[in-house]
Amino acid sequence: MELTRLVWSGSHHLASGGYGAEERDCYSDYADAIPLLFTTLIQTSGSREAVWWRCGHGQWETLPDALANPADHDAW
Repeated sequence: MELTRLVWSGSHHLASGGYGAEERDCYSDYADAIPLLFTTLIQTSGSREAVWWRCGHGQWETLPDALANPADHDAW
């Protein structure tokens, strides 16, 4: 998984919080990233259950959640 990090991780962008702001805001751009997914053997639970693992997310998820980018520009 670590050997493929450049393919699926996206790029990190910082944005200033405005004049005088102490905190900086940020988001990740996944426009050029390729989602790398793994799955368990789908038996009784089916493909709509949390049987998908996306590199970088850190937990088993449903397919729509695994394909989503929760920290991307839209979320920002």
